[in-house]
Amino acid sequence: MGKLAGIVLCGGHSRRMGLPKHRLPFGNLSLLQHALKLLGTVTDVLIVVAAQGQPVDLDEHILIVHDEHPDRGPLEGLAIGLAAAEPIADRAFLMACDTPLLVPSFVSKMDASLADHDAVTVDDGQFRHPLGAIYRTKLATVARAQLDRGERSLQGLLDQCDTGRVTPESLSDVDPDLRSLRNLNTPAEYLAVVQEAGLEVAETTLRKLGLS
Repeated sequence: MGKLAGIVLCGGHSRRMGLPKHRLPFGNLSLLQHALKLLGTVTDVLIVVAAQGQPVDLDEHILIVHDEHPDRGPLEGLAIGLAAAEPIADRAFLMACDTPLLVPSFVSKMDASLADHDAVTVDDGQFRHPLGAIYRTKLATVARAQLDRGERSLQGLLDQCDTGRVTPESLSDVDPDLRSLRNLNTPAEYLAVVQEAGLEVAETTLRKLGLS
């Protein structure tokens, strides 16, 4: 079996949050650093996809790449990340930097569910989660072609390939509440997860987020 890459997207505008999500503190790390720490326990290589011109300061062993075109959403990030991963890994786990409750064994179980599929996602019958999913790195070409046609939907990419389905029930032994898929869009959501994790937020950060 080939190598598994971990791709973390951090180039979003964070409009509802009001501050760059990837830099928000989570304990003594940033949200991005925390995501990478978790993901690094179950992947062979780590790749961060940032926006054009977005400064990201991380350890040397983490590969940092940037969107080639602005405002094309997570599909652009996936295409860039898969292209960077393809020479060294045959599949990749895709996540956003604002999912600090990731369970590493969730990643491993999703990877084991890939089998012969091109991708595998959590699908509850009503929604198919394009993040927290495994993709073959060869899909970089398919994603790029979709972007070139003016299509920006990750769901559209999943429709074009052989996508496997993992039910929430089958993940109940590793992540019964699907915490690995819980992302943070607003200051209130961020504060709730920080408190749930038993951590504190500096007063200066709370003020910047309008929470104090």
